[in-house]
Amino acid sequence: MKISQLKLIILEIVKQAKTVNSLGEIYRGTIRPYSIKHAIYQTLQQFNFRRIGNIEGYMEFIISGFATVMCAIDSKNKTIRVEKYYDDEERNKIPGNRVIKEFSIPESKGEQLKLAKDVVYLCKKLSKSIREEAISNQNNLNEALSPKSIATLEKWRKELGDRKTGVKLIDTVLERRIGIVSADLPDTATFANGLDDIEVFLKEGKYDSAIQQAIETAREMVEEEGGEGLFEETDDQEVIYKDRQGGQWVYWIDNRDTGGKIFIKPENIDKYLRKGYHVVELEH
Repeated sequence: MKISQLKLIILEIVKQAKTVNSLGEIYRGTIRPYSIKHAIYQTLQQFNFRRIGNIEGYMEFIISGFATVMCAIDSKNKTIRVEKYYDDEERNKIPGNRVIKEFSIPESKGEQLKLAKDVVYLCKKLSKSIREEAISNQNNLNEALSPKSIATLEKWRKELGDRKTGVKLIDTVLERRIGIVSADLPDTATFANGLDDIEVFLKEGKYDSAIQQAIETAREMVEEEGGEGLFEETDDQEVIYKDRQGGQWVYWIDNRDTGGKIFIKPENIDKYLRKGYHVVELEH
């Protein structure tokens, strides 16, 4: 067995061992009994939501003057309500893209934890969407990349050149996903061809395409070494979002490497469901 394959096996074992995420730890608690309400609220604080009101209050994420995402849990009636609304809708009662999603809290602790994860995923998705929209409205977004990301890529190109910037992009993807870099894997034709394509995209200023190629190249490199499945999306990527746009259902997953969306054809949804993804519907 090659060293690179052994590393991937070890990484998979470690990945399987880390089944308890922060939300689960909060939910189970060690200081006092933690309710689903506390679990969700405390987890949302990690994503810049703030608590409003007393014990019966709610959590909200605000971009001042633009939009708000709100999560309110009614312990008495055992319901959870998530909303996204724009400030002009509230002030002027203008119909818009208001999202309202309601959940009933189940009795089972296991089902409660699953629901808590779904609610956190939805809140994160909605808060991320209004951040992106706010940036886009200011003309600061270029092909799903923030100005900071573009500046970083341009700095790398200036300091390293396009070829080494391509290596750095692939290394960044590998390290974020599974904790290794390209030097830990064999120097294959897949790696070389991927770098060729990335180099072309960088020279043409197509930074989003360069990142997408880096992601695909990294995935193929890992799979060639027997790491099928190890590179699959985890946690917040295991959600497919479903929304009604232009009279049709649209499906996508978040792409944490670019900060954008990966749209999925309706006929391919079943393939993702078999991989463990689940669908969260955004209701207007």
